[in-house]
Amino acid sequence: MAVVVVRKQGWTVEMVDDVREEARRHGYDMDPAELDGICLQRERLILVDSTLRRAHRMEIILHEIIHAYDITIPEIRVRLLARTLARALWRLGYR
Repeated sequence: MAVVVVRKQGWTVEMVDDVREEARRHGYDMDPAELDGICLQRERLILVDSTLRRAHRMEIILHEIIHAYDITIPEIRVRLLARTLARALWRLGYR
């Protein structure tokens, strides 16, 4: 568990075995689709699947931090931005 600051607010980032189940535990009912991560706005909590490989985990963490920064950004833009940032950081050696 770690805390990151997004817009001057602390957000907890947790690696969990089952993102959907953990989200349900916090009162969020998720559809049956695969879920690698989620940004729970009320709790300022980001949940990420602990089984993801390192490069994909970085992309999902960035994706959820972007949601924490601005929930109004359309999902497709969040995906593209997170993927672009993750690839750039990975090539620069960040792990």
